[in-house]
Amino acid sequence: MDYSDLGFRDRIDIWCAGYAISIARKYPRVIIVQKVLGVVAKIFYYISGVVFLPTVSLAVMKKEK
Repeated sequence: MDYSDLGFRDRIDIWCAGYAISIARKYPRVIIVQKVLGVVAKIFYYISGVVFLPTVSLAVMKKEK
């Protein structure tokens, strides 16, 4: 997927710009932890090629009757 049109390099940048900011508004003390997680996630990504974020995305489809 190409995130560069939106100014993001990868899913980690999207997490930092979206979910992390929305949680920081509710819990301002977590900003430092989120910055550390972002740096650790980038390092892990550059070493292993795996994007590891502290969120889970889940989609559920309801069967039609």
